[in-house]
Formats: sequence, structure tokens, C-alpha cells
Amino acid sequence: MKKRITILTSIIATSLFSVASAAPVVYDTFTDGDRNNDGAGILSGGVADTLDIPWFNITDATKPPSVVNDNGTPGLGGFAMKTNASNGQRIVGTLYTTGASSEFVSQAAQSSATLGTQVGDLLTLSFDYRALSTANGSANGRWIYFGLFNSEGTTITSDGDAASAANDVGYYVRMPVNTNTSSTTIFETSTVQELFGGSSIGSNATGSLAADLNPHSVKLVLERVSAGISGAVDIHFYFDGGFLLTANDLTPISTFDQIAVSYGNLNSGLMIDNVLLETGVIPEPASLALLGLGGALMAVRRRRA
Repeated sequence: MKKRITILTSIIATSLFSVASAAPVVYDTFTDGDRNNDGAGILSGGVADTLDIPWFNITDATKPPSVVNDNGTPGLGGFAMKTNASNGQRIVGTLYTTGASSEFVSQAAQSSATLGTQVGDLLTLSFDYRALSTANGSANGRWIYFGLFNSEGTTITSDGDAASAANDVGYYVRMPVNTNTSSTTIFETSTVQELFGGSSIGSNATGSLAADLNPHSVKLVLERVSAGISGAVDIHFYFDGGFLLTANDLTPISTFDQIAVSYGNLNSGLMIDNVLLETGVIPEPASLALLGLGGALMAVRRRRA
């Protein structure tokens, strides 16, 4: 009897993994020691990073992001991307590449990420960050912004290329930090507008999410809730693993080729690491039922062991 339960439990676990598994599109840990995807950082002691992407500062060509070791306390541990300390820098990572390189292998042929058309399909962006100072650059709002965008065919390929970001569409989160007591808000840029433009589609009166130098994690999840490429989408935001906010879009954007991060009135810059963009799917009810059955069978096995 024990053997049969073990086999059945194994089958259930395998089935659930195939239903709910995630597929990474981008996974940039900056272990190559470089903000680009050309392999140059490996010469400085970095390790090949096959799912990384190039990053640019579109606000100021003279202040590109850099990759440094952030092993201090507090720190993200290992290599991380450091934005310039000047206020209001917009940092963009692009899935576009002009060709394969020694480290850009898996991602070289994929120039965008698309949310699936079936109900329960997911597209998730997450990363770790920490502020470099709690000083405010202004008495006005202190914000961190991040999101997914479609370049509408004008992909950013160099620092200072703000013009290519003038017609983007996408979704982003505006997070209040430090002494900012405002709401956390999800925005949609749905017409031809500048990066981080657009209108609010959902907010939550959270107040400041962080006022320290410690590492934090953020996650933006796009979930298809109506079938079809034009089917409605829910946009969920999580901070440090906790759910904070959901917005809904009945006329959604489904394809993205840029990841963007910015900040306002901080004058400190950010450290960013473990940038992950992945597709996935929520398990169907039948699969969830199997999960419950599998848990019950495992409990029975323990009691009889």
C-alpha cells in the first residue's frame, strides 16, 4: 500500500509541475559584472549570464548605470546594478538585441515577451532593490517607479536615447517611499506617450513602503482573466512578498520588450539585482484538487509509515 501511495503522489506532483511551471524570459543577476550583454564583464571576473539584457540610462548619456559589488551590510550580495545618484534617472533594460554573443545565447532570438491568451496565463516581473540613501531631494513626493513597456518599434539602444521612449505603452507601479504618505498606484500608458506617462488604473492608500537602506523585493504580475489576445487582464503588485494592489484592464497591452525603473526626488540612486521576467500559468481547479489529494495521500503515508 505504501508503494502505491508513493507512486500516485509522484504522478500528481509531476502533473502539477507541468501545469504551473514558469519559463524565464529574462533573468539578469549581473553576475557577468557588466550592464550589457556583450560578455565584456567576464574579463573583469564576472560569470556568463545567458538570460541577461542590456541596460541604458535614457535620461542622461553621461551617467550610465554600472555594475558593482554590493556585499556590504546592508547589501544585495554579489554583483548588482547601480543607478546614478542624480534625481529622476530612467533606467531601461531592453529585450532587443542586434545578434547573439558569447553570453547572450538563450535570449538572442527573443525580442519580446507576450502574455498568453488563455485564462490563467501569467507574465511576471520581479527584482530586488535597495535605496542608497534615505535623504529626500525635495519636499514633494518621493517615488520609485518600475514596469513593463512596449517600445512600439522604437527600441532603445544607447544611453540618453529618451526620444525612443516617447511613444511607449505599458504598465507600471508608482511606489511611495521615505516620508511620502501617498498611495501606491498602478498606471497604464495606453496611448503614444513618454515612458512612465499614462493614467492611474488602480491605487491603494499604503503610505510609504520603505524608508531604509535594506533590500526589498517587488513583483508585478499580469494575469489573463478573459481568453484571447484582447481578453481582459488583471495587474497585481506585491511588495516584500505581500500582496498590495490589483488593477484591471479590459483593453490590455499584451506584448513587451522593455523593463524600466525610475525614481523621483530621492537623489540617492538605487541598487537593483535579480531581475526576472517569466511566463507561467495558474493551475486549473482540477489540478488544484489534485494538489489537495496529493497532500492528503502524503499525510496518510506519514501516519502509516
